[in-house]
Amino acid sequence: MTPVAASKVWAALSAYESIELVRRFVEEKTGRKPNATKAREIAAHFAQGREYFRNAVGAGELVRPLILYYGVVALARGAVLFLDPSKSKVVGGHGLDASGWEDLNAKPEAVPGLPVTVKREGTFPELARVSGNSEKCMVRNGGMPGEVSVRSPGPEIVPGTRVTIKETLGQIPDVADLYERTFGEHPRRLRCEVEVTGLPEPDLADAFIRNEISPNREMRRHAWLGVVPTRTGLPSKDWVADVLGRCVAARDTGTNILHFAREPVYRVAESHLFDLYYDAGTLESPRLDMPVTTAVSGEEYLKLPTEGGVVLSTLLALHAVSYAAGMLVRYHPGYWSAVVGRTKGDSIAPVLSAAISTVEERYPALVLDTLEG
Repeated sequence: MTPVAASKVWAALSAYESIELVRRFVEEKTGRKPNATKAREIAAHFAQGREYFRNAVGAGELVRPLILYYGVVALARGAVLFLDPSKSKVVGGHGLDASGWEDLNAKPEAVPGLPVTVKREGTFPELARVSGNSEKCMVRNGGMPGEVSVRSPGPEIVPGTRVTIKETLGQIPDVADLYERTFGEHPRRLRCEVEVTGLPEPDLADAFIRNEISPNREMRRHAWLGVVPTRTGLPSKDWVADVLGRCVAARDTGTNILHFAREPVYRVAESHLFDLYYDAGTLESPRLDMPVTTAVSGEEYLKLPTEGGVVLSTLLALHAVSYAAGMLVRYHPGYWSAVVGRTKGDSIAPVLSAAISTVEERYPALVLDTLEG
């Protein structure tokens, strides 16, 4: 995100620091006008969040992740109160647990495997609930307009959900390349190219042409999906198909012509081409739900779950990695000093540092999308 774009995000978020504007926005969003006390609480969280992010800019490497995490929590709590009219305050606590970390030796090579567990109450599970663990992105459209906004839903995040720091990093599209360089494997966000055709799934094609589909029938529609090579090569076509299940059908692998690709290098490239069938809602209430997200650059990434079946939206993945880094700084400085000190076994340092920078760059914008989506 450019400095100009970032300043526009903060300018938009500054409106949520006004008690009167918050009362109006909540009423427009939910149909219920909050009292002045709740509106003041919401505004205070957003104001605090902005100050924490501002103070993090000049902070040193040993403390910056913790200051950023305080900002993440403040923005998240403001969003939860804004989006849930029944709440007067957010239940205290992070909503994430890092227990067991103290039993590990303070060596950098142990950091990727450190687990983070979702608790029943607290900021993170509340944010997961009000955001629906979903996100928006833009993909190519075969018709007009040239791009369309799609929703990328995720499964419910339940108490006990557990991910390691490495698994969380693998779900942040903006650090996918560094993840591959670091771990020598594909992350759970695969670089791809997508184009929506809007055609119905084959079983409904004839009925669609004859205009015989009930207005209330749930449908799936078609898009082209091209999984393209990255630093570690092409992922297994069967792996992608097995993970995504019924929503994809594999086509031939070879020098496919991805005429719909955003980047010219992928228009004639060794790639996996799939038919992607996404949930399209009904004729009366259409939607575009597909397992795709985008980096801040606009590049498209296919969302695959971890081996444990966990899928985090970019918002939640950034929140979780910010928590992990903040806890390393606050309660396990030996780990963090070893990581940033560039000692033996510090290979996670570049990708973790990049993820923290992505928190600073993207988290406020993703919160704004959640508020206004």
